[in-house]
Amino acid sequence: MTAGIVARDLPLPTADHTDQEVVDVVRVCRGLRPRRGDASDLLRTHAQALVGDRPWGEGRWMPPQFVLVTVVCRSGRVVPGPEELFWLSAWRYSNHLANAFDGDVYLVTEHGWTGTIDQRAGFSPALGDGARHLTAIGPDLDPGRAHPTPT
Repeated sequence: MTAGIVARDLPLPTADHTDQEVVDVVRVCRGLRPRRGDASDLLRTHAQALVGDRPWGEGRWMPPQFVLVTVVCRSGRVVPGPEELFWLSAWRYSNHLANAFDGDVYLVTEHGWTGTIDQRAGFSPALGDGARHLTAIGPDLDPGRAHPTPT
């Protein structure tokens, strides 16, 4: 499992600027995930380093200029599970106060991708050149059965 943060510019609400731009990518974790409290501290540190503090100006807090999106890369089904919910929870308790909104936690597997909150999904991007389906019926499986035919 690998988790990383992507910092993106927020689109301005004007007709001439509606695209988002990836401004930085940071690998947060590779392998075993940290303890929950340590993960929140780690995310807070990276958020501050990526986008800085939320600016104060004209006697008020200025709107955040970025959105931080977390991407979890792992093998398996394209269904958010404990890994993705772990990082979603870690963001919830990070209290980063950075110049960004917390975005979704996205999952990317060999079968495609999905969002944890917004539930959009697709076949691309995907990890590696693995199978693009979840089940296969081989010569030793009866199509009407979920287990191998006894010999």
